[in-house]
Amino acid sequence: MHDSFRHHARLWVLAGLMIVATGVGAPQKAQADGWTMPRGVGFYQVRFETLRTRSYFEPTGNRLGVPTIGAYRVSLYGEYGLTDRISVLAYVPIERLTLNRQVGAVSGIELDPGDAVTGAADMVLGIRGNLFSSGRTVVSVGLAFGIPTGSATQESGLYTGDGEANQQVTIEVGHGFGTSGYVVAVAGFNHRTRGFSDEIVYRAEVGGPVWRRVSGAVRCSGVQSLQNGDAVLGGRGLRGNDQRFLRYGAELRMAVTTNTGVALSVDRNALVQNGLGGSTVGVSVFARL
Repeated sequence: MHDSFRHHARLWVLAGLMIVATGVGAPQKAQADGWTMPRGVGFYQVRFETLRTRSYFEPTGNRLGVPTIGAYRVSLYGEYGLTDRISVLAYVPIERLTLNRQVGAVSGIELDPGDAVTGAADMVLGIRGNLFSSGRTVVSVGLAFGIPTGSATQESGLYTGDGEANQQVTIEVGHGFGTSGYVVAVAGFNHRTRGFSDEIVYRAEVGGPVWRRVSGAVRCSGVQSLQNGDAVLGGRGLRGNDQRFLRYGAELRMAVTTNTGVALSVDRNALVQNGLGGSTVGVSVFARL
C-alpha cells in the first residue's frame, strides 16, 4: 500500500510541476511587453517567487488532493537595447522543489519520506524587434529559445526542467495612455520538441499609476496545447504534456529612485488541465540603467 501511495503521489508531481518548471515561459517582470528598450539602456530584475499547493488537476480538469508540493524560484531577468528597435533578453532561474513527507494520521506510519532538490531551471534567451510604431501604439515580434539547463531525471519527479529545447514566436501590441498607463496584448506559438505538444500562448496586461510613487498592473496569461505530441514521454510517466491553464494576477510596484524599484505580485492558476493549482507570490527588485 505504501508503494502504491508513493507511486501515485509522484506521478502527480511529474505532471503538475511542469506548470512551474517547463517550456519557454513568460517571465513575470515589472516591465511591459511590446516596447523595445532604447539603445544602450537595460532593464534588470531579481525576483523570488513561491508556490505551495495540494491541488492537482487531471487532464479532464478534475481536482485531486495531493501531498504538499513546494516550488521556490530565484531568477535573474535582463533586457538590453541593441538599437532603438531591437532588444535582446535573458532569463536565468534557479529552483528548489519539495515534496512533503507523508505520515499516516492514525497509524503514524511513514507513507512517503518526501524529497527535495535544488538546481538550475531551464533558461530563456530571446530577442524583441519593433515592427511598427504610430503615436503611442507599438507592434513588436518576439523570438525566445528555451534552453534545457534544468534537470529532467530526478528520482522523485522533482524536475527543474523538461529536457527539451523549444522556440516561441510572439506578436506583441502595446498602447500607452494617460501619464503612464498602458495596455499590452501578446499572442504566440510555442514549438516544443522530444514529443511534447506544441502550444498556443497568450498574455494581456493593463497597468498605470496608483498613488504617488506606486503603480500597479493586472494581468492574465495562458497556454493551450495543440495535442500533437506523445501522451507518455520516454517512459518517465506524465511529463506535463498537453497542459492547459489560465493564470491571472496583479502586481504593485513602488519606485525607490528614478531608475529603481520593488514589486509585489500574486498570480493564481485556473482552468487547469494536467497541472497544479494554487497561487504564486513574488517579490522583485528592478532597475532601468
